[in-house]
Amino acid sequence: MPSFGGFITNITECTCSGGSMLTIQEPNRSSIDIVFQTGVSSLKSYHNPTYGSNVLGKFVYGGTCMVYYGIVCTSSGSPSGTIWYMGTSK
Repeated sequence: MPSFGGFITNITECTCSGGSMLTIQEPNRSSIDIVFQTGVSSLKSYHNPTYGSNVLGKFVYGGTCMVYYGIVCTSSGSPSGTIWYMGTSK
């Protein structure tokens, strides 16, 4: 299971599929988009993810973020995967 860590620079609400897609700026790489799926992703400490908070965790490959576009749902971005578990700094 791959890991990730860094700070949250953007949060996109997945209005059709539930949850949200987090853009995380990692220290040694560029940013990564990962889906935080309600009922699937587990928070290990502190609070829900917010802008600017530091995060560390593991993810599984696969996942999508669906958002309303007019009256239909469409995918948003190209997430690398879905968060399995994560801890936040605040």
